[in-house]
Amino acid sequence: MIENFETLFKWSQTDFLSPKKIDDLRNFFGNLEIAWEKGDEKSFKKAGINPNSVDGFFQRKTKLNIEKLWQKYQKIGAKMMFIEDENYPQQLKEIDAPPIFLFYKGEIKEQDNFAFAVVGSRVYSAYGKEATLKIVPDIAKAGFTIVSGLARGIDTLAHKEALRMEGRTLAILGSGIDNIWPSENRSLAEKIIDGQGAVISEFPLGTAPIGYNFPRRNRIISGLSKGVLVIEGKKKSGSLITAHIALNQGREVFSLPGNGFSALSEGPNTLIKKGEAKLVTCVEDILEEFNLDLKTEKKDLRVPKNEKEKSLLDILGDNPKMFDEIVAESELGSAEISSLLTILEIKGYAQNLGMGQWVRI
Repeated sequence: MIENFETLFKWSQTDFLSPKKIDDLRNFFGNLEIAWEKGDEKSFKKAGINPNSVDGFFQRKTKLNIEKLWQKYQKIGAKMMFIEDENYPQQLKEIDAPPIFLFYKGEIKEQDNFAFAVVGSRVYSAYGKEATLKIVPDIAKAGFTIVSGLARGIDTLAHKEALRMEGRTLAILGSGIDNIWPSENRSLAEKIIDGQGAVISEFPLGTAPIGYNFPRRNRIISGLSKGVLVIEGKKKSGSLITAHIALNQGREVFSLPGNGFSALSEGPNTLIKKGEAKLVTCVEDILEEFNLDLKTEKKDLRVPKNEKEKSLLDILGDNPKMFDEIVAESELGSAEISSLLTILEIKGYAQNLGMGQWVRI
């Protein structure tokens, strides 16, 4: 059952439960409206919610003034998107525990499904800066929307380069969209909102940029993206957390190799050594993984480059077809078909409908 807007908005304002726990409650009660109206501390615990989260939820719930909160969102021009909405990003929907609610300012467009994440250290080296200024503009030229976290350092450079190239960029926050952090990036956020992208968060208004929010933020960065490039980062850093989340989500991970004696290159070098990331020194190292050519105009990225792609398009029809059906009709292996379908989706010839279904578009 798809709950009504008012019910979903209420739940979006009680940030004490993860998307997984909210989904558990939906399954336990049948729908979130019943959980909101009939649920009590005892039943929540029976549904598997830990006592501390239960206490926090009900304390927050008793203080909510839904009408006042809704007026606040309207006043600042905030928009909301729910996982059931048709325009909710499809590839984000398919990750483990996707955000049930997204708050944003700006515009999220269909072309943003063709997105690529760039992350790195807040304090970067001259080498990291040079690499970002060299590679990110070319990623944007290839038609990717640049996704990052609006943090100081590499994130900021990535967003700015996307804007400079008149490309699109999405900034994912670990705070409410009314609480831009760091504060010096408020003007950058406004430039993104004003026409070349969106500032996005799953956290309600007023949420502070607290440390434990950022791993949750990072899964959205990688979840929205076809791949993730790690420019610089220590072994234990947010960039490495994002890379490992991306790997778990089945995303392509790329790393800039660095000085073996530099702490800032520990993270990327480790990913490369373990075979978890592809070594990148130029944009072609990224584009070849998606069978794209930088010299090709963006509109021509849709043109199949080889006979296997053309053959797979012939198998795909105007009606949805299950992945197993596609494999059965093809002479290719399932792993290769999966890769080719991703390429065709990027080029705009195929669409992943979810639940293993694909269709030609």
